[in-house]
Amino acid sequence: MIETTLLQLNQTSEEELSNLGEMTVESLELAENILGAGAFRRELNRSKPINMNIFEVTLYFMSLILEKNQSVDAQKIESGLRRVIVSPEFSDYIGNSREQKEKVYGRFNLIVSLFEEISND
Repeated sequence: MIETTLLQLNQTSEEELSNLGEMTVESLELAENILGAGAFRRELNRSKPINMNIFEVTLYFMSLILEKNQSVDAQKIESGLRRVIVSPEFSDYIGNSREQKEKVYGRFNLIVSLFEEISND
């Protein structure tokens, strides 16, 4: 999957790459503002190491929030992310064989469902 992404990025215009960079920084800032030092960690606990799978889905989630461009309820976002990240289903998606296509899609689908839930409140 990463190879496909890198090939696509190599064919992306400078303007689009700049936009992606800005969106990434904004998503990181939003994650820090809402989740603090626990961002990207299991149980959103700052004493745990950063987990790459949690990092990926959290940034994606934040980009969806930014794309919707409406005020966010930080408490709903934090509690929703915590609920998803500590769920047994999510743990399975980031456990053994986490790079299998089904597991990657599974964890991103959980995040999309969370986004829809929070957006429709």
